[in-house]
Amino acid sequence: MKIGLIGQGLLHDQLSGRLCHLGNEVLTHRGSVGGDGGESLHDFVEQLPVPRIIFVTDPECELPGDFIHGMLAILAAGDLVLDATQSDHQQSKRNASSFYDLLVGYMDFWIDGDLSERSSQIFVSGFDDYFEMVFPLLDAISNEGNVVHLSTKAGAGHYARDTLEAMNAEILKLYQGAAYELSNSDFEMDPSLVKSLFRNVDSKPRFGRDLMAGGSSVEA
Repeated sequence: MKIGLIGQGLLHDQLSGRLCHLGNEVLTHRGSVGGDGGESLHDFVEQLPVPRIIFVTDPECELPGDFIHGMLAILAAGDLVLDATQSDHQQSKRNASSFYDLLVGYMDFWIDGDLSERSSQIFVSGFDDYFEMVFPLLDAISNEGNVVHLSTKAGAGHYARDTLEAMNAEILKLYQGAAYELSNSDFEMDPSLVKSLFRNVDSKPRFGRDLMAGGSSVEA
């Protein structure tokens, strides 16, 4: 299978390596998605077989309107775009609408964890037909058994990501507050010993572990 990969960052590199390891041919268009891509993007897309599967990753920006319009001028009905940029869920819903109008598939997704770890999970949202189309590939990327279809409604994947990140930020504040209180108590505890108290505390709860117990497809 020949797959397109647009963007930059650690996820871009991990996806490229993982896809190649699985025996796929990966065509990359490296760089920020903060523009329309110009002729180079057009040439890139034209090299992919139809129906095209294109991953878009960028840890620094959302999927901008100019880039979407540039993509829509090139893509054909039946193609599928998987969005792992920093678009929020509202933007992802608008993106989906733009692609769906031209019968181009769109799914938003994010990966909780490192793809090099078997504990990583992939959370994705979008129509069932698109999920069925890409599930075998995502399942293989995730080391099998760690793909959660959150909803048929695009935007759910990025909404879950943002909600979890906000929750983790609050949890981190609680841990920092507790560590400060212990370190500055009248008991004069050694700070290094206080730190050891939190060694076995998971500061990043694995979102979806309970969902996984119910299967790979869960509707929000």
